[in-house]
Amino acid sequence: MARVDLSSFNKQMSELKEQLSDLPEAAHSEFVKNTPIKTGNARRKTQLRDTKIVADYNYSQELDQGRSSQAPDGMIKPTEQWIRKEVDRRLKGI
Repeated sequence: MARVDLSSFNKQMSELKEQLSDLPEAAHSEFVKNTPIKTGNARRKTQLRDTKIVADYNYSQELDQGRSSQAPDGMIKPTEQWIRKEVDRRLKGI
């Protein structure tokens, strides 16, 4: 009978989970940094709910479409790019 030892895999999965555990909070901070600031309302109303970033104001889509010279690429695209780079950086040692 063939047996598979999953202890190494389980250890790697545990390390992976640990390395990425604070990623939602870090991504939220990056999203807020990418959010244009005029009055501060957009930044204040951008929240992290569980693992979702919620831009809870009525002009969030306009800002994300680049209608501000402060964020011509919006907030989502630069944040997604940051997440990809951050995940790659964090996982190099695993």
